[in-house]
Amino acid sequence: MKPSDTARQIHRKIDWASLQDLRGIDGVGECAAEVLKGIRHAGIDDFISPAILQQICFIQAGKKYCSTPYKISKSLQEFNGALERSFDQSRKYRFPKSIASEVTFNKTQPGYPDALLINICERFHRAVVHLTHRRKGRSIIDFSDEYDVQDVFGTVIKCSYQNVQDEVWTPPYAGRSARIDFVIEDIKTAVEIKRVRSQQEIDSELIIDTAHYAQNKNVETLVCFVYDPDGVLRRDASQIEKDLSGLKIQNNRQINVTVLIRPK
Repeated sequence: MKPSDTARQIHRKIDWASLQDLRGIDGVGECAAEVLKGIRHAGIDDFISPAILQQICFIQAGKKYCSTPYKISKSLQEFNGALERSFDQSRKYRFPKSIASEVTFNKTQPGYPDALLINICERFHRAVVHLTHRRKGRSIIDFSDEYDVQDVFGTVIKCSYQNVQDEVWTPPYAGRSARIDFVIEDIKTAVEIKRVRSQQEIDSELIIDTAHYAQNKNVETLVCFVYDPDGVLRRDASQIEKDLSGLKIQNNRQINVTVLIRPK
């Protein structure tokens, strides 16, 4: 499938970090409605055709999740939630503006990941592609090494936040300490970076011992960014994120954990 310029332009305007992951939505109608919500929130008031919705889903989530224009249209006709429908010549749909404006996309409550940090994770692969295809034979960075991934990610967040500490050691817990890749003091968030090499290796690394993070009083939120450019975890990414993310309670302290596997 080759998405149209219109679909690509709409896709770029959507704040995907603030929407549900399309791979985690079971129903075709619910998936298309989520896309319509993002389109409307992005300030686009036009009715959107099922063909464009299919192309946007394809860009964001891949072939498996984009369905077909016919199935999308049929599912949206039967969709129980609030949608606006247009039947002039062809069927088109849009999300109600009144409802879209009530949706809180960038959560700022304590414990939720900062929207800027989430966007950095979402767009990190775009920067990597740029650095691995440099002009005029310039040296490239080998992102097969986890330390290179950490260095570039650290550079970006240090440009985005005022107080960033790297390689922070936690106080001892159960006889041992742990090293945190980054602590962003501005938003009281710890960031762990993983570079996927194999399914077996990353499985053990993703067992997050939140007790260590609870020892650091400057941490209320943990974001574990798993960089998977080879698609090793693509099939199970959404389930892994669901299983490992959520509110954890350790030593009478709450730590909100968000696992992001990108790209996917």
